[in-house]
Amino acid sequence: MTFGPRMRQRRLQIGLSQGELSRRTGIHTTRLSEFENGVRTDMTLSTALKLARALGMSLDALAGTWEEEAPPTPEADASKVEPRRRGRPRGSRRPAAAGAVRG
Repeated sequence: MTFGPRMRQRRLQIGLSQGELSRRTGIHTTRLSEFENGVRTDMTLSTALKLARALGMSLDALAGTWEEEAPPTPEADASKVEPRRRGRPRGSRRPAAAGAVRG
């Protein structure tokens, strides 16, 4: 689902008319209709934030960037290998050789 239909769905879900959303955001009803119908897809970040706040959702949710993800595949799980620790493990100092001189 794209931005416009998601915006319309949320607006109807919370019971707002385009006129009420227009009053809350300061965005003209014609522009809101253009967004919802996909006639206009470009908007400024401030416009998108106004819409998200007025609709009571995050911008990520409104834009659809955080939709539910598919369950991880076995290949994806195999790629999550723990990173190797660097350096010597603690407490593994080698004992000094007999007769060695420390400097």
